[in-house]
Amino acid sequence: MNLSKIILFICIATVTLVSCKKEEDLKAKEEKLMKEQLGSTKVDFYKAMKITVRSTAAMPDDPKFAEARKNMLGLVTGIFRYSVAKDGTINTDTTSISVMELVAMGKSFYSAKDVLLNTDEDSLPTILDNILYLLGSKEIQSTKNLTYFGSYNGNFEHAILGAIWFVTPSAPKEFCLYELHKTDEDKIADKEIMVTTKLAKSFIYLDNEYYWHSKERSDQYLQTVEDNKEYFLKNPMLNLFEEVKIATPEQQYYQLHSLGYVMRALAEEKMDMQDEADEDLGLFVEEAEKGGGDNELVWMCGAYINIKKENKDKALVYLGKLEKSDKIGEPERKAVTEIKSYMNDRDSKKALTKFKDKMAILTITFDLMKSRLAEIKEMQQFKTSKEGEKFYGFQKSVNDQSELINSLESSTNVDSLSSKAKNLVKDFFGPDDKKDDKEKK
Repeated sequence: MNLSKIILFICIATVTLVSCKKEEDLKAKEEKLMKEQLGSTKVDFYKAMKITVRSTAAMPDDPKFAEARKNMLGLVTGIFRYSVAKDGTINTDTTSISVMELVAMGKSFYSAKDVLLNTDEDSLPTILDNILYLLGSKEIQSTKNLTYFGSYNGNFEHAILGAIWFVTPSAPKEFCLYELHKTDEDKIADKEIMVTTKLAKSFIYLDNEYYWHSKERSDQYLQTVEDNKEYFLKNPMLNLFEEVKIATPEQQYYQLHSLGYVMRALAEEKMDMQDEADEDLGLFVEEAEKGGGDNELVWMCGAYINIKKENKDKALVYLGKLEKSDKIGEPERKAVTEIKSYMNDRDSKKALTKFKDKMAILTITFDLMKSRLAEIKEMQQFKTSKEGEKFYGFQKSVNDQSELINSLESSTNVDSLSSKAKNLVKDFFGPDDKKDDKEKK
């Protein structure tokens, strides 16, 4: 080996080591920040609520846990009214509490939640198990053979809750992050839910600025879809691009695979991996168009890549389509017109600066993913079932009253705290008819 080759080898090895070290440092930094975010009061309260629900039909034999759960029952009157005795009898807790007692419970929340959080929520029956139990099945394992989900367990439920929080933009983003981060999607047998979870994870990590984790999940998503290409060709998942009225299995495969490229590109750009990001955006456009894609996301990425390549004619084609779109706002449309004029003047530098300033690829990607995630067949079947209605009711009510979590930190507004607590998820398992009758009288 001559000297020049040795020097080249050393340079390549050095750059590789520096790059690996940089990524490992970023990974460690993100893991530290994520641990702090998932250890917040907001997430602790959410987990404590879930543990209280999941212990409804299988209360741990621990007096301290029972007392802590009772405090949570009081704190969120109406949400967890039920407990199951050792003989299987379902008891309803109709205890009323004063406002001052409620405030005291809010202040004692920190000690109560510590007891509850010592219990691994996945050691308890799932929320859906408890709903089915109280609806009359009386079999804790009844969710094992749900026709629309196949095999359902705690891990699967984390993915389902994560997906529901993902398509609820008004929800605290920590809830979605908690559920998806806790999900081990590789243990989910349902391939559609498994790859969807990987993609949703990539996005939620990106949205929380955990770029290394987002890129890693995008890498996994792309590889998993490739490894299961034959499956997805034989079992088309869904048509991701609504403009394609009748998509072939091959088109649906390209649609599915292409999303991994755009998600990875968004993460790479944040990690100062611009060359890699540009390559992935180009691959996204190529595969999306093979899948019949002719929409704002394709046009935006296509315009960006061709502006950067100073390919005026191709850039103007994509920009022309964007300019006529009724799905972008007036400020964005004006920006597109301005970018077109820069391209016609062959000033690609100004065009690129304006594009980066005004075009929100991330927002359009999220809107596409959100709308399609909600259309997954299994999710639709679950949502319209009796137990699914209760499950979604729990999630919606938690979201509607999530401000209570912030109130716990100060408990300064007694009337507000009382009102929120008394209404939080009041119809999770249905109203207490006896109590309602008494109130009417």
